[in-house]
Amino acid sequence: LVSVWDAHELACIKTFARLEWPVRTISFSHDSALLASASEDMKIDIGHVETTEKVAEIAVESPTFTIAWHPSRYLLAYACDDKYERDRADAGNLKVWGFPSD
Repeated sequence: LVSVWDAHELACIKTFARLEWPVRTISFSHDSALLASASEDMKIDIGHVETTEKVAEIAVESPTFTIAWHPSRYLLAYACDDKYERDRADAGNLKVWGFPSD
Protein backbone atom coordinates (compact mmCIF):
# COMPACT_ATOMS: atom_id res chain seq x y z
CA LEU A 1 0.00 0.00 0.00
CA VAL A 2 1.31 3.45 -0.96
CA SER A 3 -0.32 6.45 0.70
CA VAL A 4 -0.07 10.05 -0.51
CA TRP A 5 -0.45 12.58 2.27
CA ASP A 6 -1.32 16.27 2.43
CA ALA A 7 1.56 17.63 4.51
CA HIS A 8 -0.36 20.74 5.60
CA GLU A 9 -3.47 18.87 6.77
CA LEU A 10 -1.56 15.75 7.89
CA ALA A 11 -4.16 13.62 6.16
CA CYS A 12 -3.99 10.72 3.70
CA ILE A 13 -5.54 11.90 0.44
CA LYS A 14 -4.83 8.96 -1.92
CA THR A 15 -3.82 5.31 -1.76
CA PHE A 16 -2.37 2.94 -4.34
CA ALA A 17 -3.12 -0.67 -3.44
CA ARG A 18 -2.03 -2.71 -6.46
CA LEU A 19 1.05 -4.30 -4.84
CA GLU A 20 0.58 -7.23 -2.47
CA TRP A 21 4.01 -7.32 -0.78
CA PRO A 22 5.39 -4.48 1.38
CA VAL A 23 6.56 -1.58 -0.78
CA ARG A 24 10.36 -1.27 -0.99
CA THR A 25 10.74 1.85 -3.14
CA ILE A 26 8.73 4.68 -4.71
CA SER A 27 9.54 7.53 -7.08
CA PHE A 28 7.58 10.50 -8.44
CA SER A 29 8.07 11.57 -12.06
CA HIS A 30 9.73 14.92 -12.83
CA ASP A 31 6.34 16.70 -12.98
CA SER A 32 4.83 14.74 -10.05
CA ALA A 33 2.11 13.39 -12.35
CA LEU A 34 3.17 9.72 -12.07
CA LEU A 35 4.11 7.57 -9.10
CA ALA A 36 6.10 4.38 -9.55
CA SER A 37 6.22 1.83 -6.73
CA ALA A 38 7.86 -1.57 -6.39
CA SER A 39 8.17 -4.44 -3.93
CA GLU A 40 8.77 -8.18 -3.92
CA ASP A 41 5.84 -8.51 -6.31
CA MET A 42 7.16 -9.38 -9.73
CA LYS A 43 6.03 -6.04 -11.15
CA ILE A 44 6.55 -2.30 -10.90
CA ASP A 45 3.32 -0.32 -10.66
CA ILE A 46 3.02 3.11 -12.30
CA GLY A 47 -0.06 5.14 -11.45
CA HIS A 48 -1.42 8.61 -12.14
CA VAL A 49 -1.12 10.62 -8.91
CA GLU A 50 -4.36 12.60 -9.32
CA THR A 51 -6.65 9.69 -10.22
CA THR A 52 -4.62 6.71 -8.87
CA GLU A 53 -5.42 4.91 -12.16
CA LYS A 54 -2.85 2.44 -13.44
CA VAL A 55 -0.73 3.89 -16.26
CA ALA A 56 1.61 0.93 -16.72
CA GLU A 57 2.85 -2.24 -15.11
CA ILE A 58 6.41 -3.41 -15.70
CA ALA A 59 6.93 -7.15 -15.33
CA VAL A 60 10.20 -8.08 -13.58
CA GLU A 61 11.83 -11.43 -12.81
CA SER A 62 12.91 -10.71 -9.22
CA PRO A 63 12.14 -8.29 -6.36
CA THR A 64 12.83 -4.62 -7.15
CA PHE A 65 15.04 -2.67 -4.76
CA THR A 66 15.30 0.75 -6.38
CA ILE A 67 13.55 2.89 -8.97
CA ALA A 68 14.19 6.46 -10.15
CA TRP A 69 12.63 8.69 -12.79
CA HIS A 70 14.70 10.71 -15.25
CA PRO A 71 14.80 14.38 -14.15
CA SER A 72 12.93 15.67 -17.23
CA ARG A 73 11.45 12.69 -19.14
CA TYR A 74 9.13 9.77 -18.53
CA LEU A 75 11.98 7.26 -18.30
CA LEU A 76 12.17 4.99 -15.26
CA ALA A 77 15.43 3.30 -14.23
CA TYR A 78 15.16 0.26 -11.97
CA ALA A 79 17.34 -2.42 -10.42
CA CYS A 80 16.13 -5.79 -9.20
CA ASP A 81 17.63 -8.60 -7.15
CA ASP A 82 18.84 -10.33 -10.32
CA LYS A 83 21.17 -13.29 -9.81
CA TYR A 84 23.44 -15.22 -12.15
CA GLU A 85 22.06 -18.72 -12.66
CA ARG A 86 25.47 -20.39 -12.40
CA ASP A 87 26.45 -19.28 -8.87
CA ARG A 88 23.49 -17.11 -7.71
CA ALA A 89 25.84 -14.09 -7.38
CA ASP A 90 24.32 -10.62 -7.78
CA ALA A 91 24.06 -9.68 -11.45
CA GLY A 92 23.90 -5.92 -10.90
CA ASN A 93 21.61 -5.19 -13.85
CA LEU A 94 20.06 -1.76 -14.40
CA LYS A 95 17.09 -1.46 -16.75
CA VAL A 96 15.24 1.52 -18.19
CA TRP A 97 11.54 1.64 -19.08
CA GLY A 98 9.86 4.27 -21.24
CA PHE A 99 11.90 4.49 -24.44
CA PRO A 100 9.60 4.75 -27.46
CA SER A 101 9.33 1.60 -29.56
CA ASP A 102 9.40 2.26 -33.29
